[in-house]
Amino acid sequence: MTPPAAMLILHVFPSFAVGGAQMRMATLANRFGARFRHAIVALDRQTGCRGHLDPGLDVTFIDPPASAPSLPGRLRRIRAMLREIGPDLLITSNWGSIEWAMARSLAGIRRHIHTEDGFGPEEVHPRACGEHSSCKDLI
Repeated sequence: MTPPAAMLILHVFPSFAVGGAQMRMATLANRFGARFRHAIVALDRQTGCRGHLDPGLDVTFIDPPASAPSLPGRLRRIRAMLREIGPDLLITSNWGSIEWAMARSLAGIRRHIHTEDGFGPEEVHPRACGEHSSCKDLI
């Protein structure tokens, strides 16, 4: 009898350059080893953190779909890609992957985790967002 395939986790990052969210993913993937398969989409096509993944892991890097000028068009392309990949779990990281979080329900993906890792340096200074009092209260 052939053992069932390990669960496929699709990770979507705005970038897979070395950073906090990416290093956390690499650490967890290395820790859990062959119990999971991983597919990673780096929306900016930067994959500098791949060197922190154990070479024995089952990891596939997937290019993001071509951009579309409208949100509905982008969601359709993401939905098609999600259906093609067929992950058991989708993990989206930070605001840059939010369209994938939106499209997952259109693709019938039930298991989803979205993580946010705080503000980028460009979001800290009150001038970055204009005159909103709520933004000024954050610093």
